[in-house]
Amino acid sequence: MVRALVEQILAEFVKTTLPGLIRKELGKPPQHADNSAGIQGNLASFRIVEVLQMLGLQRQTGRLVIKRSAADTTVEVYFKDGLIVCASSINAANRTWMEGLLKKTCRLEDDSFRHVLRISEMTSQPIDRVLAQEKMIDAKTFSDCLRRHTESSVYKIMAWKDGEFYFEKAPPPVFANPVQLKVDDLLLEGARRADEWSLIQQKIPRFDIVFEPMIGNAEELTTRGMSEIDLKVFSYVDGRRTIQEIIDILSLGEFDVVKSMFILLSVNLIRRRR
Repeated sequence: MVRALVEQILAEFVKTTLPGLIRKELGKPPQHADNSAGIQGNLASFRIVEVLQMLGLQRQTGRLVIKRSAADTTVEVYFKDGLIVCASSINAANRTWMEGLLKKTCRLEDDSFRHVLRISEMTSQPIDRVLAQEKMIDAKTFSDCLRRHTESSVYKIMAWKDGEFYFEKAPPPVFANPVQLKVDDLLLEGARRADEWSLIQQKIPRFDIVFEPMIGNAEELTTRGMSEIDLKVFSYVDGRRTIQEIIDILSLGEFDVVKSMFILLSVNLIRRRR
């Protein structure tokens, strides 16, 4: 009952009051060169959670761009009728949002990435259809990658306290098998992860730490009720690889890998290498 009441009040605030507050605060000369930007501002004045909720409740279609100058990172979140259909980071390693999706999460090599992109541009086919035709990634695998990559990108910006944002009317990317994610579902999961992150960071503050196994094989893990993800992560803990290197090897998100390491560390199956 409490949750229902809070959601009702919050929904009414985001729908009726927040847009007016944003327009009043942002009634200044636009910071973004493109005059098509409908909403602009900075995260010092508005939490990104509020902006995401407003776009979802108003069933907006377009692109939300959030920039962090200090980290030289930009995240683009695409909406269609209020649902999030794609999100990705742009930085020095990934010059476009598609590059981040295909190379980081889908694990495409440079040559394969350029090949698929070229065919998609020449034939105007959705990128996931080209991947399936070229027998690189099947439709379900790509859909899982797209969902995981989008969720990870949204969870990332939820922790940002500084940066600039703007929303503009722009067509979302077209996929043969699109995903459609509800804003509220992502925000609830993101809040849960934020609470777990604060606990995890007490034992794993950085990703350059190296752990080593305290048992010779993974058989003991099954008797302790470890999940498949825990088993997979444990198999790469060898006393040489850093956490970041294990994250890069596995097709899992940062949170999933570090959470598994936290569990393995808590039950004395791994330890920090001295």
